[in-house]
Amino acid sequence: MNMQTQTQAQLVLPASAVSADGSEPQVGDDVSVTVDGKVSQSQNGMVTITPSAVNGQPVDQAQQQSEPSLDDMRSQLISQFKGQNG
Repeated sequence: MNMQTQTQAQLVLPASAVSADGSEPQVGDDVSVTVDGKVSQSQNGMVTITPSAVNGQPVDQAQQQSEPSLDDMRSQLISQFKGQNG
């Protein structure tokens, strides 16, 4: 039996970069985008791309969301815990 692992990729971009008619896309909406960028990481046959432009428009790196680090998540949980028990 040949089993393959399939990984679903996600790309986090500013909503304004993928709006079709000027309105912000909603969950479940289909979008079509062209992304220009650089490979910033390559591991186990997968690559991470840092986008520089979406649909020909430059992407402000400060607008891009990134997943929080473990330290960020830990700090947030500690703050929430202190707020509930403070």
